[in-house]
Amino acid sequence: MGATINELTKYYQKLFTLGSLKDNIIRYVFSYALTLLFLVSLTLVKKDVLGALPILVVSPSSIICDYYVMRRGERDSKLFNLRRILAINTITNILILLGIIVFTPVILFFNGMLYPLSFIVGVVMGYKLIVLYSTSRSDLSFIIMDITLPSLFFVVLDVIILLFVGVENITGIKIMLEVFEAMAFGPLIAGVFLFLIDRSVRGLGPYPVYEYLKGYIDSWVLDDPSYLDKLLSEYAIDIQLKTDLIIFPDTYEEASLLLFPYFHFGPFRNTGSSKFPAVAGEYYYINNRLRAVVFHTPATHDLDLSDNQEMFNILKQLSDLKSPTIFTTISDIHSVKYGRAVAYLIKLEKSALLILETEEMEDIPYAIVKEMKKIGRELAYKHVVVVDAHNALRKEKYELPEEVIKEVLAVGRKALQEGLEVDVMPFKMAVVKVNVPNLTPKTGLGGNGISLVLWETFNGYNAIICIDSNNLSPALRESLKQHLKKAFNAKVVITTTDTHEVTALQLNRRGYVIIGENKREIADVIEAVEKAFYKGIETLKETEGLIYEKNIKGRVLGMNTLERMREMITVSYGRMKKLLYNFILPLSIVHIIAIYAYYIITL
Repeated sequence: MGATINELTKYYQKLFTLGSLKDNIIRYVFSYALTLLFLVSLTLVKKDVLGALPILVVSPSSIICDYYVMRRGERDSKLFNLRRILAINTITNILILLGIIVFTPVILFFNGMLYPLSFIVGVVMGYKLIVLYSTSRSDLSFIIMDITLPSLFFVVLDVIILLFVGVENITGIKIMLEVFEAMAFGPLIAGVFLFLIDRSVRGLGPYPVYEYLKGYIDSWVLDDPSYLDKLLSEYAIDIQLKTDLIIFPDTYEEASLLLFPYFHFGPFRNTGSSKFPAVAGEYYYINNRLRAVVFHTPATHDLDLSDNQEMFNILKQLSDLKSPTIFTTISDIHSVKYGRAVAYLIKLEKSALLILETEEMEDIPYAIVKEMKKIGRELAYKHVVVVDAHNALRKEKYELPEEVIKEVLAVGRKALQEGLEVDVMPFKMAVVKVNVPNLTPKTGLGGNGISLVLWETFNGYNAIICIDSNNLSPALRESLKQHLKKAFNAKVVITTTDTHEVTALQLNRRGYVIIGENKREIADVIEAVEKAFYKGIETLKETEGLIYEKNIKGRVLGMNTLERMREMITVSYGRMKKLLYNFILPLSIVHIIAIYAYYIITL
């Protein structure tokens, strides 16, 4: 399951990671200046090359057309800002420069400019058609107008200059061929290219593959997940979802809620339930005056909620709470190790909170929850709440091996058995939430920040630290534990939410940033948690706890949806490469050879 998401994220994160406006201005000016410099150098070698200068009008006119044609609608006006238009036309400059270099012998030695230049412009317009058709929501007629106007400007200016310079024997047939080559040949080949790619995946989904690409762009680039949510929801399935909640009604300033939803957060930033921890934190504070801490439970991406609206449907259902199990005593954190797995058990009178951890972590499957709750019933626990700590990752791609999952099962069973003998005591509780100024979603920290759940028993301080991130470096996990042990003599468990709010914000091999991979971040997190700890100690209050177990109706993506998405993307990407190497590239080479042959024969 993790491999599927990693593969999808790899494609997802590459969309429009283009740099700043300043960077793109520099790239565009540099690429255009290189083309200009190359043509000027050719004119110094041979005056007749002045006839090639009209090709310089293509890129600037293309920028103007993009700006005024593609920015007509609200959606495309947001997408095609100047930064992205410059990035697209920087590639246009590079294609023109490469084309001129390829045809320099024809231009210099055979006085041939008409067909080489027209071919270059046709290639550029074909490229523009592929980019605009697969990303824009403008009508096809406006896309065609956008790509043909620069070609038309070039053709008119080219014919005028060639007639004036007199280096070409211009005839009506030649002009017609130039018009076809510059304005129709490239777009025609590009149209066939787009059609064949879409046809190759038509059986995998109800919509064309380009609609999914546009949905990706809406979600990531434009921060509007509604269209991609709609596409993904076509495959969603209705199931019963379980959720555990623990409320401490008397914590400082507001009551506190610990939320344990047995579904996953994802699959991509802004799509589905990817922002659930941040959304839930805001929702409960606004509507219920609860300080909410959202935990990651054993679940994989097949249990992603289908769309953003479904998040609010779930939260609304969870707001109707009845018949709690009340506890007035709690234990210290009791840890048990087995193989590479560790279980932390907190006994809540006759119930248990079980946090599962391994040396290196990715998602623990939902079957673990079923097994732990089954064991809990056999051992006469009233409730067993299960958390996947998801708090240590080194490799770029990692899935828990089957033998480690067996160790997790074994350590969970052992912890529940030992928990029967663990002492419970009266307690004081504090819940503190804090943000770290230097950490944002782009650097790996989601909108729900860092939460500290602190309680004090006769024996001292205990704490669960929940970081709204996709994972942690093991170095941060261990450094934070050691620091809090030394500073407060506290028993500590560290978890993350596995939020996908932080996915694909930076172009890196993993697809998201792991907090704590540099020493500065470790220091920042330790400093923030230490301040939270001092505030927690100051605000500790006696309280009781209320445990709720809630069954709700929800729509999730299921395994088939994600596999179908992965197949659609990989098949279309593979077909694109195959068409490029087996169709477009050979055709272009044949075309170049034909142009050379024409001028050699007619010399």
